[in-house]
Amino acid sequence: MCLQNCTGKMCLQNCTVKMCLQNCTVKMCLQNCTVKMHLQNCTEKMSLQNCTVKMCLQNCTVKICLQNCTVKMCLHNCTVKMHLQNCTEKMFLQNCYVKMCLQNCTVEICLQNCTVKMGLQNCTVKICLQNCTVKMCLQNCTVKICL
Repeated sequence: MCLQNCTGKMCLQNCTVKMCLQNCTVKMCLQNCTVKMHLQNCTEKMSLQNCTVKMCLQNCTVKICLQNCTVKMCLHNCTVKMHLQNCTEKMFLQNCYVKMCLQNCTVEICLQNCTVKMGLQNCTVKICLQNCTVKMCLQNCTVKICL
């Protein structure tokens, strides 16, 4: 399925398809999906829950909620508020001007060139922070920190 230039409300549930969603100004609900999703240039609220997919979210000005994910997430050039909870994957967050909340993560986190406020709690991860002008809160962590 290729959904392009949509201005409606889309609900895609229990999908085993390849979805291409480009240039959407809609509210998207993607639940229980085993698909490869490409969401580019979105200006809406996206809810991605319980996904076993590869997600590429680029150039988004949206509020992203990613919960209970076992995927590889690539978030590039985002001006969004991101909530990543209960993740068991490798996350790449580059060139972000966002507020990031990473809780209960067992992942490798690479944060480069960030001007954000970061709250990292209860993490068992390796954290690499390079060229950051941020306020960092690290509590109850068993991590390796590279500054």
